[in-house]
Amino acid sequence: MKNIKIVPINNYCVLKKIVNKNSKKIILPEKNKDIKNIGKVVFVKKNNKIKKGDILVYSKYSENRMNIFNKKFIFVKFKNIIGILKNVL
Repeated sequence: MKNIKIVPINNYCVLKKIVNKNSKKIILPEKNKDIKNIGKVVFVKKNNKIKKGDILVYSKYSENRMNIFNKKFIFVKFKNIIGILKNVL
């Protein structure tokens, strides 16, 4: 099961938590280090604002975490997305 493809339904997008493998901390500039609800889009249905690779900020407690074939994913509804972070990484 190398290449997993998830097709989100019901206005969901699928994210992965952004972490630095060496320190296990979220990679963000110093001024944004308190933001914990961020993730990188790995799967999304066609949407005019959000695309694969975007870094999103989403509402606290709005995530659904799932382990699929030993890979961790975060499912978030579009209505719970607060914004897209630009020029962060």
